[in-house]
Parts: sequence; C-alpha cells; structure tokens
Amino acid sequence: MALAAAATAEVIQDGPVLRVRGVLDVAGAMAVRASGEALIRAGSGPLTIDLGESPVAHSAALSLFLCWQRCAQSQQRPLNFVEVGESLRSLASLSGVDHYLSGFTAESH
Repeated sequence: MALAAAATAEVIQDGPVLRVRGVLDVAGAMAVRASGEALIRAGSGPLTIDLGESPVAHSAALSLFLCWQRCAQSQQRPLNFVEVGESLRSLASLSGVDHYLSGFTAESH
C-alpha cells in the first residue's frame, strides 16, 4: 500500500502578504496551488508573495506563480513577489517568464 506524501510546502496569509514556506517542487507546488488561489480570491487590493522561506528553484514553482498571477489578474489584484532567490530569478529569466512576474526582473529588486 502506498502512503500519501506529506505536503512539502504551505502558504500562510499575514495581512496583504502570502508567505510561501517549504519546497516548491512538483509535489509542493501542487499542494499549495488551490490554497493560494483561494487566498487570492478572498481579498482585494495589492498582494505580496514572500518567497523568503522557499529556497528551492524549480520550474514547478514558476508554473505555480504564473497560475497565481493569472488568478490575481482575474480578480484585479496586483501581485508582487519579494525575497526571490537568485537561482529562481535566473530560472525565470532563462525560461523567458521573468517579465510576467513582478519582482523577478533585475530592475525590480
């Protein structure tokens, strides 16, 4: 019998800030996508996504952030990512998606 893996990441709301904690690999990104989107839909106004406690750079994280960006745009909520690690920033640049995510370009930090 296979056991389900524990969630490797979580999203915690702190006012207008969503703090992402843990590893955002494929499992982690899948674990927090719905909860992050629910938090985005529940509020109004600008929202900051703090990545300071999520040190791993993975393409699944970029996919997650693009999903959250799309959700926020549908709610007319500006998103800004902070504490973006250099490896994640580099991955976003190499993937050509850095300009879609506020806080990922060299000019934004």
